[in-house]
Amino acid sequence: MAGDNVTTAPELPSLNDLPQTDTTQDLQAAGPRVRPYNAATDRQALRSLFGNVYHSTYKYADLTTIAFIIWCRAYLDLAPKTCFVLDNGTADQIDIVGYLAGTPSSRNFCKGFATVARTDIEATAAAPSREEMRDPTKQGGAMDYLKSRSRYVAALDRPESLVFDVAEDFLDDWPAHFHMAIAPEWQGRGLGPDLVAAFTAEIRQQGVKGLFVAVPDKAAPAKKMYEKLEFGRLQVELDRGESGEMGVTAGTDRSRTVYYILDLATDPNLDEAVVLE
Repeated sequence: MAGDNVTTAPELPSLNDLPQTDTTQDLQAAGPRVRPYNAATDRQALRSLFGNVYHSTYKYADLTTIAFIIWCRAYLDLAPKTCFVLDNGTADQIDIVGYLAGTPSSRNFCKGFATVARTDIEATAAAPSREEMRDPTKQGGAMDYLKSRSRYVAALDRPESLVFDVAEDFLDDWPAHFHMAIAPEWQGRGLGPDLVAAFTAEIRQQGVKGLFVAVPDKAAPAKKMYEKLEFGRLQVELDRGESGEMGVTAGTDRSRTVYYILDLATDPNLDEAVVLE
């Protein structure tokens, strides 16, 4: 998901702007900076960024649009105060180059998901053209496309299937979660920790005691970052011993997910940027 990389997708139907979030101090004084999501100015820019990051993951334009609704826009609608953007900090043209979309309550997110996502997901989940289905660059072809499309539509009635792969009581200790993405050309600069710090600072103020993030097992740089930020592995066997590791779901090398957790009641603040080697 937790969680990185669209063909040009159709414009989403316009939605009413959400109330703007309170402005907080930037985490960086100059250059790239983290700031709260602004519904009036950032919504379409985040759609473009999502396409830039995930263009090779979702081979069909409509799947990319649906994925954006699920893993970004739903958070902007349901929990705007815990969503943050990374902009390039230039005075002449400010571009969004990263974001973190999170929620302080995964249960509340799942309860509200269908309300904000159903209309646009169902409207977007139309079959692609025959030409697109035959395109040899679309690895996996029509069958993978149809399976993904069916899964996303089914998730409208069971959104927790997109959020976590463990028993729901897991959320008693780790209620918050987020998704994060940074444009490819801005990756590897140590900017991810600033987005995570903004999110953890906000949910601490809301009294949240723990969070989790699901990371693709193949995403070595992301795993390294969370480990440097003192996230721990969820100490639950999720794959019946298949991997020999805790907190790892079953599946292939490409599909396995690692669950990281952070105890906000005992772990140190992340307000200071962490220098990654």
